[in-house]
Amino acid sequence: MNILPLVITFLLIFGAISISFVASQAGDKTEGLAYQGRIRAIRQAYNEVEEDMYDQLKTSDGPRKTSAQTSSSTNENTPEEKPYFRLTRMGSKHGALNLALLTEKNLDNEWLREKAIQYLEEVYQDASFVQELKNPKWASELLDYFVVAQKKALKETQQFVPLEKLVPEGPLQEFYPKLIRGTNSFDPIQGKGYLPLERCITFSKRHPKPINFHFANPKLLTVFLGAETTEKIMRLEWPGGHPRKEVRSLKGYALTTEELKTLLGERFDERIQRVFDGEYHVKGKFSKQSVDPKTFISAQVVEESSPE
Repeated sequence: MNILPLVITFLLIFGAISISFVASQAGDKTEGLAYQGRIRAIRQAYNEVEEDMYDQLKTSDGPRKTSAQTSSSTNENTPEEKPYFRLTRMGSKHGALNLALLTEKNLDNEWLREKAIQYLEEVYQDASFVQELKNPKWASELLDYFVVAQKKALKETQQFVPLEKLVPEGPLQEFYPKLIRGTNSFDPIQGKGYLPLERCITFSKRHPKPINFHFANPKLLTVFLGAETTEKIMRLEWPGGHPRKEVRSLKGYALTTEELKTLLGERFDERIQRVFDGEYHVKGKFSKQSVDPKTFISAQVVEESSPE
């Protein structure tokens, strides 16, 4: 009796089982690393929220500090730099560029449209789908589609449509889900990944001006104010990797409108005052995002906004 076929069959079955086992082990390891990365990112985000709460309580007339809050002062006084607040706030819904004005007649519309296109290009310039599209006008075409669709929605329903429900036709349609989701490995500090679309731009009636200055990220400021001015703002707002000494709460992190005017001097454009909202009137919740440096997995913690 020839046992060779039996041996070959046995080896094939054993090989298939071994490959399946190795693949399963690799998958389990990858999944485990992903869970660990997310947990580390969440822990770091929560730590940053606790630091912000301490920043508020230590200078307020609120309740006495607990021992846990008092112990955090040791970390606060260390020379270690804290991430710039405009980076940790990047990804907050309050930081999206509100383009509701583009659906109305407005003197600033053409200028705002050009800036919005430039901002989209800046945020998504390294995304793989941009290279695959090979269309230098993708941002302007997408924005024009949104404006037309939102005007139609306003006329018919008196409401804006969420961007996730507006799917453009043509080559961009294939990549639109990626644009809506953003990347899990988004890290503004290291410049990795990109924002979900509705955290980049939005159409909302809730806020009268396009930009909430307190949540404007460095890319957005660079588009509207230039790189040199944005660097000056960062040095004034975050000297030595920490808030300014006179800051009493989260809403004091950003420069005031008058301080921004002084900084810009003769270069201050009246359009800036019309599109920048300098009031910290965030209500409800705000987000804190952090990234695990080992896996580059990001996590976002949503907490109550600071008291007014």
